[in-house]
Amino acid sequence: MELGQAILIESISFMVEDYYSSWKDSVSIYMALTELDELTDTFESNYTMGTRQLVLEVDTLYYGTIPEEWFTIELQTPFWYPGESNLLLELVSPGIDGGYTDIYNWNSYSSRALVAYSISQTTGSLDSWVPYMILSGSLGLDQRTFASIKVIAGSQ
Repeated sequence: MELGQAILIESISFMVEDYYSSWKDSVSIYMALTELDELTDTFESNYTMGTRQLVLEVDTLYYGTIPEEWFTIELQTPFWYPGESNLLLELVSPGIDGGYTDIYNWNSYSSRALVAYSISQTTGSLDSWVPYMILSGSLGLDQRTFASIKVIAGSQ
């Protein structure tokens, strides 16, 4: 679903599909903006220059132990999404997988995911399957004049 407005993204949630307990070592999550509706196979060319930001970096990330429930990752650094452009989420995990959990995905029928199996790769394989996710945080406020705020609030 389109966000339709500005939001300070403070957490990301994914829905677990199976019962396996899982973790990943050395996880970094980045967020950025992009003007693209479909990704290219080169990582660097997908970001709008100057918008890529590290939002989480942990030694170990535990996730997905209860099927059919959402698990939430609290970001260490919130990401400001201005309500324009497309949001790009990058998950980097060069460490060892500690298990395997299926996350519910949907087929977007367009190139909305880019996968590489080594962090040294500059290109990856395009994919149309992307995870269901919930972005949570503080919604942005519309800019208004003092007079319009007084009218909305009903004060004199």
